Amino acid sequence: VHAGGSPDGLALVQSTNQLINFEALNQPDYSYRDSTRIAPHNLYTSSALLRQFAQDQGIRSFADASVGYLYASPAPLAQPAATALNYYFLDQGSAAGFAYSSRQNGYYRSVFGQAHVDRMTGAQIWTNNVVVMAVTGARRPDDAKARIDQNVIGSGPAKVFKDGGMINATWVKNSAAGQLRFYDAAGNEIVFSRGSIWIAAIPSLDRLTVR
Repeated sequence: VHAGGSPDGLALVQSTNQLINFEALNQPDYSYRDSTRIAPHNLYTSSALLRQFAQDQGIRSFADASVGYLYASPAPLAQPAATALNYYFLDQGSAAGFAYSSRQNGYYRSVFGQAHVDRMTGAQIWTNNVVVMAVTGARRPDDAKARIDQNVIGSGPAKVFKDGGMINATWVKNSAAGQLRFYDAAGNEIVFSRGSIWIAAIPSLDRLTVR
């Protein structure tokens, strides 16, 4: 699901049959704009509209046991070891972060030092697990939009936050179509706390602070 994109990204999507290409700019029956917000950041779709799109296009769902992550029932630490984390991509002025709630056993998101609130529900955005991974990259030469190419094939360091704790991890993605996976120091695949996962990719873990 996308609305426009980089020339290379669009060419890749259009050249493969492994992806379902939902270009929201060209799908007025399955996407809509919110007139109370300034374009281009006012284009939306929904799970219901995407399901309708799939049905109308004859796209069938499928299950693949090799895709996805391992989960276990929540097991919050009696004494949380990592209760707040902050990170930034390019400059510290655009930092984002999460604060752990032992009551919810979840991580509440902030941006620019303020609670990140869902405009539709009025509630602060939160997640059950947070992963911050280091991904090298560089600005594309002679690119008028200053796009950054990130190297997401290979492996690198990561930090996994769940149940109030932090795990030093390694991310691995062996191919463009391969599953992104996370392993602990012993080489075991990370088992996440049941629920949602928020993954952030930044240039270096030096841009992450934890307390």
